[in-house]
This record gives sequence, C-alpha cells and structure tokens, in this order.
Amino acid sequence: MPASVIAVDLGATSGRVVLCTLRDARIGLTEVHRFSTAARRTDDGLRLDAGALLADVQEGIGKALEAAPDGVASVGIDCWAVDYGLLGADGLLGDPFNYRDERTTRGKAEVDRLISPAELYARVGIQDNAINTVNQLADDKLAGRLDAAAMFLLLPDLIGYWLTGRAVAERTNASTTSLLDPVGRGWDWPLIDRLGLPRRIFPELVDPGTVVGPITVGPAAGIPLIAVGSHDTASAVVGAPLTGPSDAYLSSGTWSLIGMELDAPILTEASRASNLTNEAGVDATIRYLKNVMGMWLLSEAQRTWADQGLATSVADLIAAAAQIDDAVHFDATDPSLLHPGDMPGRIRALAGDDPRLEDPAFLARSIFESLADAYADTLAELEALTGTRPRRLVVVGGGSHNALLNQLTADRTGLEVSAGPAEATAIGNALIQARAVGLVTGTLTDLRRIVMASAELTTHLPDPKAAITRLSNEFGADPAFVRAGGGNSSAKVDGVMWIKPSGVSMADISAEDLVPLDLDVLNGSLAAPDPDPALGDPVNHIAALARRDDGPRRPSVEILFHALIPDTYVLHTHPLLINAVTCNEDGVALTRSLFGDDVLWVEYVDPGLPLARLVKQRRDEFTERTGQVPPKATFLMNHGLIVASDDPEEVRSISRDILARITDALAQAPATDDDPAVADDGRSTSAETQRAADEGHPTRAVWSDDLIALAVAFKAAVGASHVALDGDALASTYPATERGGAYLSAGPLIPDQIVYSGSFPVVLRAGEPVATTVARFAAERGSAPVIAVAPGLGVIAAGDSEKSATTALEVFTDALTVVEAANRLGTVRAMDERERSFIETWEAEAYRKQVANT
Repeated sequence: MPASVIAVDLGATSGRVVLCTLRDARIGLTEVHRFSTAARRTDDGLRLDAGALLADVQEGIGKALEAAPDGVASVGIDCWAVDYGLLGADGLLGDPFNYRDERTTRGKAEVDRLISPAELYARVGIQDNAINTVNQLADDKLAGRLDAAAMFLLLPDLIGYWLTGRAVAERTNASTTSLLDPVGRGWDWPLIDRLGLPRRIFPELVDPGTVVGPITVGPAAGIPLIAVGSHDTASAVVGAPLTGPSDAYLSSGTWSLIGMELDAPILTEASRASNLTNEAGVDATIRYLKNVMGMWLLSEAQRTWADQGLATSVADLIAAAAQIDDAVHFDATDPSLLHPGDMPGRIRALAGDDPRLEDPAFLARSIFESLADAYADTLAELEALTGTRPRRLVVVGGGSHNALLNQLTADRTGLEVSAGPAEATAIGNALIQARAVGLVTGTLTDLRRIVMASAELTTHLPDPKAAITRLSNEFGADPAFVRAGGGNSSAKVDGVMWIKPSGVSMADISAEDLVPLDLDVLNGSLAAPDPDPALGDPVNHIAALARRDDGPRRPSVEILFHALIPDTYVLHTHPLLINAVTCNEDGVALTRSLFGDDVLWVEYVDPGLPLARLVKQRRDEFTERTGQVPPKATFLMNHGLIVASDDPEEVRSISRDILARITDALAQAPATDDDPAVADDGRSTSAETQRAADEGHPTRAVWSDDLIALAVAFKAAVGASHVALDGDALASTYPATERGGAYLSAGPLIPDQIVYSGSFPVVLRAGEPVATTVARFAAERGSAPVIAVAPGLGVIAAGDSEKSATTALEVFTDALTVVEAANRLGTVRAMDERERSFIETWEAEAYRKQVANT
C-alpha cells in the first residue's frame, strides 16, 4: 500500500493541498498547491466561489499525485466550519454565502424568536454566535431559499459529494451547526422541527475515519475519500501534541480557537454565560472551546492599509511590535470586529481613539496584547468550568510562528506555551486517513506520539514575574489560604527578587506591582550586624538599601526569608486548616507524623530579621542532619506555610496537597464534646464547620434580633462607622463551648489576627450593657475592641469602612475555625504576651493594615 495520503486543508482565507508521507513512525509534509479561498462581495452578499474551490482542489490533487511516484492511499478534506451549499434537483442553488455576511444577524433574530439562547445552548451546547449554521439556515428559510433545496452540505462535504457522488455530514463539522445533539450525537430533530427547517435537507451523519467512497472524477478517480475531522479545528486538535487532559490547545490562525479535550459536553448555564462551545471531536471526544478573534484582526487591518496604499508584512509588523512596550489593550472578543471593514478604525474606537494606533506597528502590538488577554481569560473560564487546571498551552497553526504573541500568552497566562506544529491541521487530517486505511494504528495518544516525533516544537516559558503573579492571584483569591493583605510571594530573576508589596492583596496584584530588590544586599544582611536602631525598623532599612526602583509601595516585611530560599518562586500563605497544625502545642509531632521530612518546622520568633535567621538556621541544620537540600515546604509556628520551587506548578501542587492531607487528618480525628457537631443546641455539624473553612464564608446568614441589637449597641460604643455580623453555626455555637470560650481570653493565633481583628475580642454577656462592657475592656486592654463575641448568638466586627469591618470579621471567624480544628488534632496554641506585644507595636504591621483597608 502506498505510504502517502493527500490532505486538502481549506482555511478561511487560503487553501492548500499537502502530500503527507508516513515513514518510520514519522510524518512528512509537502505542500504542492496553495490558493485563495477568500469570499467575494457581490450584489447578493458575501459569497464563496464554490466552483473555483473545487477546481483548485482538483488541481492540487493532481500535483500531489505527480509528486507521489508510489501513489497515494487516500484523500481527506477539512475546512472552516458553519458555511454550506444548498443543493437542488439540478445542482447547487447559487454560490454559498460566507459566514461574515451580514445576513447572519437576521437569521439569529429569527432563531432567538423561536427558542431562547439559554434553551438552545442546553440542547446543543454551541457558543452563541451569529455566524452559526443554524442562523444562516434560518435566514435561508425567511428568504425562501430552502423551498427548492433537497440537501444542505457543509463545504468539505459539498466538495466530497462532487468528488464521490455520496452526500454525508461528517460529525465534527455537523456539531458546529447548532443542530446536533451533543449527547446522542445525532441530528436534534425536535429542534429542527421547531425552527421550521425541512428534515429532507439534512444528510446522513458519519464519523471521522469513515470511507465516504471512491473518488469518481478527476485525477484521483478510484482513490478512496476518507471523512476526516472535516472541521479544520477537529483535525488540528488531533495534530496537536497534547500529552494529557490538563493540556489546553490554541488553534491559532484567522480564528483563535482555545479549549480542552473532554469526554463529555458541559451544558450548564455557567458554561453558556462564558460562551464556551461543545464541538464534536475525533474518537467521540468533545472539543470544549471558545472562538476568539484571531489573526483576522491583523489581516483585515492589513487589507485596509493596502487600500490606503500602505504595504505591510506580518513578519515586519511582528518585529516592529516587539520594540513597543506601552501598547493599549482592547476587548478582542467584541462583536464589532467580526465583519470585514475598517479594522484599524474599529480597534481605535474600542481603545479610546488613541492616536498612537495610527502606527501599524503599535496597532499590531495592541492586537497581540489584547489577544493574549483574551486567551488568559478563556483559560481561566475553562479551569472554572471543567475543574481541571490547564498546565500547558499547545499552540498550533500559523500563529505558532508568532513568537511575540506566544511569549505574551505565556506571560499573561503563567503557563508554559508549546508552539507547533504550524501544520497541525494537515497532520491531523493525514493521520485520521492513515489510520482508516491501515497505515497506522492506535488511539489519539498514539497518533500524537507521531506528531511529537515529527514536529519541531518551540517552548515559551512565562516570565517569572508573570508566573508568580498568576500564582498569587490564584491563592490570594482562595480564602482557605489567604485573607485581606495577608501572605506574600516572590520570584527571582537575574539577581533581583520581585516581591509582593506590603498590605496589597495577592488576589489583585499585577506584575507591575511587584517590588524589585537586590538579592545580594538582602542575603548579605543576614550575616551582617543588625542595623543601627537610629535608622529605624531594620527590615525597612535593609529594603531601602536593596531597592532597585523608587516606587511608592513598601515590599513585604518578609523579604529576608524569601531571599535566603534559593528557589525561583516562593509562596507564603496563612491557610486555615494548615494553621490547625502550626497553631498547635503538638505541632512538631503532628508535622512529623503527617509529613516526615517533607515539611520543615520553624518555631515561632518575631518576624523580620529574627525569623529569617531562624529559617536559615533550620534549613542548614536539616541539610547537616540528612545530607539533603531542605524540603520545599516549611511550617512557621503560629504563622503559616512557605512553599518554594523553581516550578510554579510544583508550588501549587505542594500547597494544595498539604492542605488536603491535613483535611483528611481532621476528617479522621475523633469528635470532642466541644465540637459544634455535638453542641447542646445542635445548630451545627462538623460538616458545616468544614464547609465554612473550605468556602471561606459563613454557611448561612443567621442574624437574630438579639444579635442585631447588640451590633447596634457595639457600633455606638466603639464609635465605628460600620459593623459586620456573623451568626452562623460556628460563630454562634463554638464560643459557647468550654474550649471555644477559653480561647476568647487566650490571645491571637497568628499576626494577621492582631493586625486585622485585634488581639482579643470583647465578650458580651446577657444582662450587662454593651457600653459598660466595652468601656471596661478598653480600660483593661488600652484600646477599644474590634471584635465582639456574643456566645450563642454570633460575632460582630467594627470598622471605619465596610471593607475593614468585613475583613476583621472574616479573620476572626477564620481563627475560630483554626481553634476548633486544632483542638481536634491536639491542643491549640495562642501567641504569648511577648509575641503578641511585638506585633501590636510593630510599625510595619500598622502600615500593612493601613494599605489593606484602603
């Protein structure tokens, strides 16, 4: 059997015919013919010259056969989606419309009249887009064009019909019509009937790998035509070197199609709201993806410039754009960018009419930056909806050559970007054929091994600042790990450590917020004598000496232990349930039993220089004792968790694995009489307490009239402008237990609690006026309370803003979660008076609180 196949690949602006040869588990490609597929403007709309397409396909097939002296085993055709031809009794009923024709707007209005977008998505799972086939067919119905139609055939199936005489609809492309049931994988006949579309026009469905039949006309007569992934993206995904379910793909060309390969569709309302689509893939997979404007934005801009007499090349534009670093960003998914026309003008309108966009290089850089933004947003949506975190992005298609865009994408997403092969569509097309005719065997994984053995891939790693920003945003937004301005993070690049500013929420920081510090200066200070007290706080003084910029924000107060740990990435968080071990009299033993030598224990010492020196000492001692480098994870007693690695993914996985292991230990710990699960009033369960910890908020709002009355009185007594309340099971019940009540006078657990909630709460008892209780507290403690606890009713927090009151409440109720969990694992440990007093009077923490509450 000949070892070659012919892949016909029709893109939205150009098509080509490629001779593909398999040898020694590799595939080689030879492009033999390239031609334009561009639509042309006619008096009757934007149309495709189908006859010319067929002629070019036949010419290319002939050239491929001439280049294959041993013959070819088969032919396969892929194409862009949604466009089709209508066949009548005498053949084609006029040239097909192009999806960018404005008629799609009319058709969409008709479809929306007959079925809501929400119901349509729940049935077919396809992204709401005016270009979809369903909307085009609805316009044909309104215009009467379906009256004489016997069949509609998507473009690759139309050309296949002309070559073989057999009319079919290949399933991956048929799924893009919005008329296919993604679960049953057949035409949705009730939907078709509801839309008033005639059943007679819908052809037989076939899967990729089906032999459509022998070609009967032209130079390839007698050679079988194979149905491939005839939607070009379906073939491109086969040709993408994906290594597992956590790899995402980006088919980058005229369109950017970014998604993940799934086993089943996601038809939820949340998925619809994110405008993600469930397209059929090869081997019954689902291509869960979003269509994002791609290089169409640049090619259409180039067409506009050409009409103005300005010739440009993509290569020159990319090179010039690489020298620009202040480009404006716009919404690259805006519908106004869909249709042909003045693309530079439309982008200027979206970007605030910035005059710099008159420069083609500046506009090109803005396009690339904005596409990278859209890719990052889509990947975040994919993660949220699939529950799988993308760990690598594989870019295939022509855009894989755009090193600037790929690096921007790596930086924006924080992911490794693997670029190539550019010819993934032709490769995927060919491999599906090759498997169908017996040239290769195996699963998609096996086919992709051939791709990886054949293609030259380029890896773009994210800039470490971008990677730590993404990591910080993720953990900063997770209340199981961080509250308010707590926690800190850093990345090291060429002798400079970039660290989070003090008091700024990790959830919100950008790479531009990070503070650059000289690593040599920081590490040199650990062995040097303490700075002269006359110079002020020693950490602030050292930071000033090490600073590489003159920005307005202070770096995190923990700069020194970040600096001494040599790994590129360092993440320090204050996880609730992990602190059930760090805030525990039995913490050392618990750490040893749960983690062995995988976690380093560092006992409590004042933050700043003392803590950094102790961390260094414990690391050195570990290496001396074991002969190994210190573990990636460190527990700081009554403080939190440090995880460090040269791989941000390892930082993420270690952090979450430690939390999961402690969560499992808590699940197996026996209940105590003080557990909310067995409190006298029965208003709580351990599951509720756990859920509150996991989700970071009360399980429900239970504000009794008594709690509200106390809140009003407390607000007046402390002179606050805002209060926040929590009457859920944990906040109301646990303080009424023996251990919960004892904790109220024991002191804070971690520095964050002192900073945001105060060291001690005031306890409000029945029968005593709130003002009297607060006044006595202030006299004894030297300051008014931030937190009031009414055992059996709930917790109240006061603040000078809604944000500060809410933060104080969340931090204190988090502490209750830690106390309850710590007492189930052992015995909770609160900070002692000396430890507490240092934090209460440390100016650095006062600064952090001020920044966090603004």
